[in-house]
Amino acid sequence: MEIFNNILCATDGSESGLRAVQAAHKLTQLLGARLTVLHVAPLRIADYMVPHNSMGGEDLFPSQLEERLKEHSTAILESVKATLNDANVEFLQQLGHPGDTICHLAKERGADLVVVGCQGHSALRRLLLGSTSDFVVHNCSATVMVIKD
Repeated sequence: MEIFNNILCATDGSESGLRAVQAAHKLTQLLGARLTVLHVAPLRIADYMVPHNSMGGEDLFPSQLEERLKEHSTAILESVKATLNDANVEFLQQLGHPGDTICHLAKERGADLVVVGCQGHSALRRLLLGSTSDFVVHNCSATVMVIKD
């Protein structure tokens, strides 16, 4: 049986993403593993097909978008940090394609387990936009655990 020592958990701040963080945190406590929590702020406009006002609701110029994405990412990670209240957890934020970034960082940081949530999007949305968890499962070099809704 493989023992996991270095766990990377990616969250988008959603309920399923937060459940993934909680599951990964429990695993690290049971196994004595290291945990890194990652939030990737996606740069594709399609990724922001979210309810109005979730990021402030106003129109943003491209020069302001990156700053707003970083602020949003920081808020998500601060919320997770407060929930876990564990000084041994490392928190990272990145801008980019979530699936690619998760897979790249897992390999770069030597993660032997990646934990992600699955939001259960409709088949049409998955077809048009793709699913981050599906991408990670099929492209990550590490073992992947998907926490379903």
